Amino acid sequence: MNLKENTQINVPTVSTIAGVTIPTRIGMAPAVVGPIPHRQESESAPTELVDALIDSINALPNVSVSTRGGYVGRPFRGVGAPNWSAHIHHYEDGDHQDGSMHIRMPQSVSAEIEEAGWGVRHPAYPAMLLVYSPRNESEIETITKLVNLSFEFAKQGYA
Repeated sequence: MNLKENTQINVPTVSTIAGVTIPTRIGMAPAVVGPIPHRQESESAPTELVDALIDSINALPNVSVSTRGGYVGRPFRGVGAPNWSAHIHHYEDGDHQDGSMHIRMPQSVSAEIEEAGWGVRHPAYPAMLLVYSPRNESEIETITKLVNLSFEFAKQGYA
């Protein structure tokens, strides 16, 4: 199953991806534009959920979200992963104001996350995954797990 716009998952299941258990994302996949800029076009998260997501990411050991953004968003920093490639499209930065993010993963892992409905691979950079913005508090927990998984891969040299 390759999730694209207008694809809907109705039956909740659980997947184990690279040793991490995550639920499938229920509902329609948001509209996405790209390849450059590659971003979520529909279902932007409210500012409160984006702030809660950033707080959740900042609570991960040795991980932080920059308080300053640039054209592509606010980068993530991780101790022991100096070349980690990840950022959130924060509502105060540029034209990417939807609460989605890009994280880098091995392509096989990105494909599994896409299959579970949490995002879509970048058309020009398939190791980069656009993770959809959260729609509720429970999605923040899953997205934070995905960020941590990306960080763990980065610490192993896959940035």
